[in-house]
Amino acid sequence: MPNLIVSTCGTSLLTNNASSDLRPLLIRHANLQNAADCPNAERLLIENHLRQRTQDVLRASETDLAKLSAEMNALLKFYDSNPTPQDMHILIHTDTWLGRATGNLLRQILEQRGFSVDTPTIQDLRTQDLDSFQLALSELVKWAAETLPAYQQGHYKIIFNLTGGFKSIQGFMQTLAMLYADETVYIFEGNKELLRLPRLPVRLDGEQIVHDHLAVLRPLALGLPVSRDAVDALPETLVLRLDDDRALSPWGELLWQQHKSAVYRESFHTAPSAKILLTDTFQRSIAGLSPDRYERLNQQIDKLAQYLHSQRATNLASLDVKALHVQRHGGCTHEFDAWHDQNAKRVFGWLKGDTFICEILENGVGH
Repeated sequence: MPNLIVSTCGTSLLTNNASSDLRPLLIRHANLQNAADCPNAERLLIENHLRQRTQDVLRASETDLAKLSAEMNALLKFYDSNPTPQDMHILIHTDTWLGRATGNLLRQILEQRGFSVDTPTIQDLRTQDLDSFQLALSELVKWAAETLPAYQQGHYKIIFNLTGGFKSIQGFMQTLAMLYADETVYIFEGNKELLRLPRLPVRLDGEQIVHDHLAVLRPLALGLPVSRDAVDALPETLVLRLDDDRALSPWGELLWQQHKSAVYRESFHTAPSAKILLTDTFQRSIAGLSPDRYERLNQQIDKLAQYLHSQRATNLASLDVKALHVQRHGGCTHEFDAWHDQNAKRVFGWLKGDTFICEILENGVGH
């Protein structure tokens, strides 16, 4: 079984064995988003260090590399001189100048050893601003929900390497590990052994919370307008309050990503936007669908809501809202995809301004 190894990345690869003059600069500028934000003289010193460190680590022995990089120290001990090139590595670095530089350098080290590597950028993942950091953690949850299940379905063993990285990010990744990782590995400072923790039998039982607050959580997760009073009625831990704006907190996003599929499979739920209207004929046409079809139809209604609230700018190929050349079902003027697989179905209705009236779910063949 191949492994997918997700490693959190700090800047130890840059700071370890740095000169006494350079190390404070690296620490001071750890949260700078771009090199251009650094004073010119200090930027040149750091850029020279980056070039030299790149040359050094790409020709370093494994012993020296383990001393320079916390992340590689754990990975080298994990493989114990027997790397398996079919493994996939994902490096989670901060959205900063030095974070990206470290991620890129670690990528080169791993690719040099024959691994496939991905270094996704989680926007605003840096510790300088608390509000932005919490939004970034919500994006990290979305990334995990969109990325890791596909590897699980592909029969990869999911391993979180949390030896490197900033403590605030490591702490959150430990929570994600309980939900997604088969194993978590660490090396504690001063310890030469690799600590390997199997997946703990813990899960967030938040499905009832999602049920109880679906009418607010759903549009909030989709970025649709929701009344401030309705959002403020949610449990406090689910909401991130940013001046006059409201968003799902990282924990709210985690609950939503974990449980929306199960909730969507139970039935067809009320649309997340007043711009979508459902006729009695439509409700009859969707009665008795299988759970996977209910899930797909709920997802398509989500996309339709985003399409309508974007002044029709976000018409995804998977939604495919389009006008009918010949009116159907009592004068329906438009249609969109419900699903493509199995017996393909489309929803027919009327698009009037920024409102879509759903009239019937029916086969889309022959129109």
